[in-house]
Amino acid sequence: MSGIPGQIGAEPWMRFKQLAECLDAFHPRYAPDPHWYLAMLGVDPEWQRQGIGELLMQPVFDAADRDGIPCYLEAPTLENALYYQRRGFRVVGEADVPGSSVHIWMMRRDPSRHT
Repeated sequence: MSGIPGQIGAEPWMRFKQLAECLDAFHPRYAPDPHWYLAMLGVDPEWQRQGIGELLMQPVFDAADRDGIPCYLEAPTLENALYYQRRGFRVVGEADVPGSSVHIWMMRRDPSRHT
């Protein structure tokens, strides 16, 4: 991680650190019990809407369902929050990141009882 500030610049790095600190503060409040944390997941826009995201998440969902524990993530856009809602997540909290225009949706997916 030491090379990242030089690659993206000092200002973007400070904004990222501020976001990470904010998420670190939200995380234990909205996911205090054992859970799978989907920290960062992304698919290049050219490859989106082809099921790749779902394929990446499915092994985590399978393990969480098998172990009977929830999944947790933070969605940084309404579009992302709606995407995750369609995959069984529900909003458990919302907040604005201080000093920015970023709004975050904290989301939880309870384990499926169908496995």
